[in-house]
Amino acid sequence: MHLLNRGIALLLIAVLTLIGCGGGGDSAPPATTLSGTAAVGAPIVNGAVTVTCAAGAAVSGIPNTSATGAWSVSLSGQTLPCAVQVAGGTISGAANTVTYQSIANAYGTVNVTPLTGLVVANLAGAVTALTQTQLAAFNTATTPLATQLNTALVNLRTTLGLTALNTINPITTAFNPASGVVMDDILSALQTAMNNATVTYANLLAAAGASPGAAITLPAGLTTTALNTAYAGTTSGGAGTGGTTPTVTGFSPATGAVGTTVTITGTNLVTAFPPAPLIKFDAFTANVTGSSNTSMTVIVPTGLALGAHTITIGGATGTPLNVGNFNVTSTGGAAPAAPTGVTATLQAATVINLSWTAASGATAYNVYRSTTSPVDTIAGNRVTTPPIADTGFGDSGLTATTTYYYKVRAINSTGESADSAEVSATTSALATGNVCVVDTTAPLGTGGNYNYKQCYVNRPTGYSCDQVGMGGVASKYHAQYGYPSGSIATFGFSMQVSCPAPATTFDMGGVFVSTFAGGGGCLSGAACGYLGSGGLAGSATLPAGIIGYLDSVVGTNALFSSPEGITSDGTNLYVADADNYRIRKVVIATGEVSTFAGAGANIYGNPVSIDGIGTFAYFLSPQSISTNGTDLFVVEQGGTVRKINLSTKAVTTLPIYGVTNIASDATNLYVVQAARDINQISIATGVSTNLAMFPVSTTLGGMVTVGSKLYVTDSTEKIWVLDLATKIYTLLMNPNQIYASAPGAISTDGIYLYTTVGQNTTIRKTLIATGTFTSVIKSPNSGFLDGFGAAGVGYSSVGGQMALFYSLRGIAAVGGNLYVTDGARSSRIRKIAP
Repeated sequence: MHLLNRGIALLLIAVLTLIGCGGGGDSAPPATTLSGTAAVGAPIVNGAVTVTCAAGAAVSGIPNTSATGAWSVSLSGQTLPCAVQVAGGTISGAANTVTYQSIANAYGTVNVTPLTGLVVANLAGAVTALTQTQLAAFNTATTPLATQLNTALVNLRTTLGLTALNTINPITTAFNPASGVVMDDILSALQTAMNNATVTYANLLAAAGASPGAAITLPAGLTTTALNTAYAGTTSGGAGTGGTTPTVTGFSPATGAVGTTVTITGTNLVTAFPPAPLIKFDAFTANVTGSSNTSMTVIVPTGLALGAHTITIGGATGTPLNVGNFNVTSTGGAAPAAPTGVTATLQAATVINLSWTAASGATAYNVYRSTTSPVDTIAGNRVTTPPIADTGFGDSGLTATTTYYYKVRAINSTGESADSAEVSATTSALATGNVCVVDTTAPLGTGGNYNYKQCYVNRPTGYSCDQVGMGGVASKYHAQYGYPSGSIATFGFSMQVSCPAPATTFDMGGVFVSTFAGGGGCLSGAACGYLGSGGLAGSATLPAGIIGYLDSVVGTNALFSSPEGITSDGTNLYVADADNYRIRKVVIATGEVSTFAGAGANIYGNPVSIDGIGTFAYFLSPQSISTNGTDLFVVEQGGTVRKINLSTKAVTTLPIYGVTNIASDATNLYVVQAARDINQISIATGVSTNLAMFPVSTTLGGMVTVGSKLYVTDSTEKIWVLDLATKIYTLLMNPNQIYASAPGAISTDGIYLYTTVGQNTTIRKTLIATGTFTSVIKSPNSGFLDGFGAAGVGYSSVGGQMALFYSLRGIAAVGGNLYVTDGARSSRIRKIAP
């Protein structure tokens, strides 16, 4: 017994020693980001930020301060300390003429305000900007910089005599520039007291910089009593505002042209909407030129049509507050110039691609088509509904051997441009040598699924089948969807399927689909007693035990229940196992399946959301999932975002709500909120920035980043590309799908994008450089079966059994292969190998 106790004691000592040593070097690398707020009692908007460090190259490309005064920069190769200054921009709509200074002695928050400028002046004994030589000298000084900064801060606190300043650090305490925030109220009080005493900031700065580290004497007329009186008149100083519930008391004017300045009055207009109020006219975000808790001034945004538009004020989350209706009486400006450089090119037998040069002042384009020349640009000839933002359009479903004529018009908030030059192209004849007739009198199952296999198997190697005509009459119904026209009887009982030449390199040819994980050992549709709803063979009901929860070192023996999102760190797959309320880990090299996080339902059998470590945490039906290599980010049912550290498995809940899909990179999260808004959220600070708001009818789906671009799917099977720097989004790929579906998932290998089509059985491959797409694989109907699949169809071009999917949900491109979650009744992880 004594030996046992001694062994336990030694074990505890060893564990404590490891903890003290940091666990053998598993600590995360230090952050290298500087960020903060530039404000003077109101934010410095669009101010130019300059950063100079003790060593290293000059820091370039720093964005100007935002509408809330926020700024941020990531350093690479520079040495602390760094001097930060903000110049120019506007304050409450007026030009800023003062340059404000600050200093960073550590990565993290670095505010730039009049208070930080006073600290720097007292530190240096001068009012001029710190040079690289001065900054380098701090690193070799006898007295550490941290001590010198503390001395300057004590001098400032003593001189101003504000008790509230003793609880915050002007440089490193993060804050929002809003009434009721201590830092902001101190800055407001300082400005008020200086104005009352007719003392300028330059006077106060000279007093602070009289001698390095010396006591500060206030300029004549400015006293601690005056400062405390001014602070007492602020919200945090005692005046109060009666809570943080916002109210709107009015706005003016209620009518005017685009570009009109509108003033909104009320209470708590800033503090109620963190991190900063967002004011919109319908879906159009207005530029805020003045901001306080009692008054907001905004510019009526361009893009609004004539008539009434609803004004709302809101934050990053929550329900916006209705302000009222503003009536636009004039859109102002001028219509854009007509598009130039219009070309029409035959893409396939019945597909014509149009492209043109962007027109100055245009926000979108309308394409008009006719089979007679000249094209009359009237509503009946318009083929882009709604208008498109891209400078290209694919016109599909056309009649074979027919000449089509086109004109393009540019549009903006004022109206349409004049016509472009007319162009034309002629569709080709359907290929007679590769046409087959499909008997539709004996459908294989329900739902209008007919046997297209004969054409697919007999087609020339490398050819794709995507043009359909019924009895010689052209139709928009594509063979790859597997659904003939509802009025097929009108055209008789045969269907022609054309097999045109392939689109060069984008047809993957035969691929092989296999079960990578899940299924409880049931590896083929026949063995499982299920091939699919198309009635090809077997029962439409899966046998018991195929769906469930089971970890296994043999991936195909494991069980899943409705897997949804999937992501990878390059070594492992991480799967949102929705109906098991868990995050599952699949080792790519071996297929081993384990539970990474989540304990399932609680002891009462109910799903709950509780933070914890690994399998001691609980999830509410996890859906979308992403990783930046350090953490997993999971969206669970209800739209809450959970973070899971890959090293510790610690699960925490982030204050981000109403999310439907998520993506990430090294520094930011990208979330879809309210179905059509894309917001960027800093992983380090939690600050949210709206990147784009898509039209009301849009439902956005999966997202993936490639460099400085974010690629997004929507419910009409399009892929959009959003430039993260300019916040401008354009259309990359448009399959011209006329039916809405559930928005699909998306992944990338850096060259191509791979997307699932809604919750269907098709995977598309799109070349990022051009937006050209093809289908990697397509099941002719839903079901589960491993086997060969040719691009676009689901049959091997050389024979063999076809591959079937039940319901594709998530997708991940890893190491030259695709991994997809096949949801619901299949509940497997499928691997697609070229």
